[in-house]
Amino acid sequence: REGFELSVSPPAVLYRTSEGGDKLEPIEEVIADVDDENAGAVIEALTARLGELQDMVSGLPGGRTRLTFKAPTRGLVGFRAQFTNLTRGTGVATR
Repeated sequence: REGFELSVSPPAVLYRTSEGGDKLEPIEEVIADVDDENAGAVIEALTARLGELQDMVSGLPGGRTRLTFKAPTRGLVGFRAQFTNLTRGTGVATR
């Protein structure tokens, strides 16, 4: 407290460079369980954030759809609030 200073910066993605000199970024798997009527909006939002749809399973109990994406971490920063709004709080996403 006294004599100490604390600074907080916004989240940032840590990139690495491969042996060949290529810039590498972390890729995460995102699994989202959403209501059927919200699936299109979630797919659109994640693809706008450079996500790639890997699998889509519809017809789950309760009228749900399971979406599996591969997306870069930089595209997922700040996505939770948008996801909550798109699904009206009924969606579940794991990373």
